[in-house]
Amino acid sequence: MDETLLNDLVGAAMAAGADAAEAAYAERQSLSVSVRLGDLEEVEREEARDLGLRVFVGKRQA
Repeated sequence: MDETLLNDLVGAAMAAGADAAEAAYAERQSLSVSVRLGDLEEVEREEARDLGLRVFVGKRQA
């Protein structure tokens, strides 16, 4: 994820009237292999990307 995009998100929130904002990005990958009695039983691959934006206006957050 490009850090510029996170900065742009925070900037857009601030321009829209937020008192403060924070953006976060997480990416993960996993690979699971199951073998039973020496035979390949299952292979699973997972990829996930999460993007979060928290905005503060006064004492409220969204």
